[in-house]
Amino acid sequence: MYALLVFSLIAATVAIMSLLARYSHRRACFRYLLILRLLGAMIWSYKIAELTLRHHPESLAAQQESLHDQYAHDLLVLLQRLRGVYAKLAQTALALGVLPARFNTVLTPLLREVPASADFWERVAAQQGQPIEQLFASVDDTPLGVGTIGQAHAARLIDGREVVVKALHPDLKESLQLDFAMLQLAARLLSPDAETRTRMAHTVAAMRDQLEAELDARAEAKAMKRIGMSLRQAGLRSVAVPEPIDDMVRPDMLVMTRIPGRTLQEYFDAAAAEEEARRGLEAGGLEAQVTVSMRHGRQIPHQIPHQARGERREVRRRL
Repeated sequence: MYALLVFSLIAATVAIMSLLARYSHRRACFRYLLILRLLGAMIWSYKIAELTLRHHPESLAAQQESLHDQYAHDLLVLLQRLRGVYAKLAQTALALGVLPARFNTVLTPLLREVPASADFWERVAAQQGQPIEQLFASVDDTPLGVGTIGQAHAARLIDGREVVVKALHPDLKESLQLDFAMLQLAARLLSPDAETRTRMAHTVAAMRDQLEAELDARAEAKAMKRIGMSLRQAGLRSVAVPEPIDDMVRPDMLVMTRIPGRTLQEYFDAAAAEEEARRGLEAGGLEAQVTVSMRHGRQIPHQIPHQARGERREVRRRL
């Protein structure tokens, strides 16, 4: 059994090294080596525990819980650093409830926010080809939000319009192809049969197409215009869609008007609180029901996920 495990690790390493050789982007390769180092250590530790304690179920369960606690925090720190595909996968796993309980608890911050990039405004200036002071009358250094693929900040244009500037994280597109190539390789190595390999390959391809669509800011700007027009034609004046600033839209950056009022998330939070009060549930109870329904394929009428929101302190700097 040990010999088979060692052989599998060697074969996987050879396949990975040959795949890495096809890609010249050093930072993308470094990303994968980081995740490989942690996941390799995790797989090895869990397998060794399973092999050595398989005849002692209670000791095995205790050792697995210890490993959960050991690796969950390391995985959170790494995913917050890598962002992109791996963080998206973790978010999906959290939503589906397929991870051990300890991992669900520790990785929950990925559903809210990841660390911000410190060079946001420098990258904005580089993509626009002009200094920040020639583009904006003021900018906000505190992000409105940070996700796995980008972050957004408030600003005011020279003409006085309030806008939101959204930009992708650096090197995200360059690492995307390698990330998904690694996922395809992992699917081939870990799938037990040809049918599973085919299904996993299609799943990974669909994820890649979806994420690539999310990384095109110009396509997002066009979609915003279409949605806004459709809402106006339908007479839904209570829902407003930001307007993109066409001459400031770039492949990796979107500048759009900032609309006052409640966000959709705030609306959903308020609706969830009202629904919880109506049903006599504790705060967050509706979200727990929705999670259970996702795990078991059931539907709950009028389900609205609830997510706590923290207050932000904005620090505005004048240019």
